[in-house]
Amino acid sequence: MLEADASAIEPGVYELSTRFGRLTVPARLGWRCEPPLPGFDGLHQYLVLSCEGQEPFLWLQSVESPELAFLIAPAEAFGLRYRGGIDAEESGMPGPYVLVILPRPGGSASIGCHRWAPLMFDPSTRSFHQRVFEPDEVEGAGIWCGLSPQRQSELRRAWAGALLDVPSRISGQ
Repeated sequence: MLEADASAIEPGVYELSTRFGRLTVPARLGWRCEPPLPGFDGLHQYLVLSCEGQEPFLWLQSVESPELAFLIAPAEAFGLRYRGGIDAEESGMPGPYVLVILPRPGGSASIGCHRWAPLMFDPSTRSFHQRVFEPDEVEGAGIWCGLSPQRQSELRRAWAGALLDVPSRISGQ
């Protein structure tokens, strides 16, 4: 699954330079974005990174554009629920695979999220896409409410084998 801007160091294992340092990545950890995220045409290959001590926050790291990484988190950490067939009981897709992008406009310290356009991850195909919802299809204000330690552990287990763990080396974040 990983190819562009990643150097094969052995069959099925790639090396990639990112803002997190040089990463050695098994190809099985790659995720494909189809269609590409709006404004990022041509970028299809990503990794989901977990930085030590930053849970439940994750990073969506572009493989084709290694300087590009989006901060993401489970939608439920912002009290969000979506109607229209994406809840776990309706779609068969586990809840931790519905994530929101967390923009940080103008260096603001506040946390907000793109609540009307979550990322939908499908672990069976190792793919994801961004879905835009109408305001009446979204429940919750998108304000940080966090996750209990128990729920964080459940999500960590659900994501096992789908994340690349990296040491936290980003200053000021």
